[in-house]
Amino acid sequence: MNYTLRRASSPVCVQFKRNNRESLPPNGLLWIARHFLGIKMVIKVYVASSTGSVAVKKHQQDVVGFLEANRISFQEVDITMLEEQRLWMYKNIPENKQPERGNPLLPQIFSEDCYCGDYEDFFQAKENNAVLAFLRVSSQPLVKVSVFTDR
Repeated sequence: MNYTLRRASSPVCVQFKRNNRESLPPNGLLWIARHFLGIKMVIKVYVASSTGSVAVKKHQQDVVGFLEANRISFQEVDITMLEEQRLWMYKNIPENKQPERGNPLLPQIFSEDCYCGDYEDFFQAKENNAVLAFLRVSSQPLVKVSVFTDR
């Protein structure tokens, strides 16, 4: 399987093989777009619009405010209104980030379907000037990407 990837005007041919068999990497073309071409993925910030915790509200505002101020596009997902999204978020938080009791604290941050971290992870990335790496976003904008398969 050959994939010809066009980034702006320069085509690049990529071939994937695993155990001498042609195959796609995990998540197929999405993986190619994200890891090889550096396409920006949708950042999802899971929040709760109605929470009794002042700390959670402040943390949510801190993350959202930072993303807005730095013009990083994101989607705010209110889990109090979207049951399906809430369940998906809980299911996709790694075990080592799950609390012993109760639910993980908000906000929780994902890049598409990849877990980035919680507020503490975000705060550490911000302190280390590594937010783009934490969010798994490219700092280089892409004009146009076309993917062609050769089978």
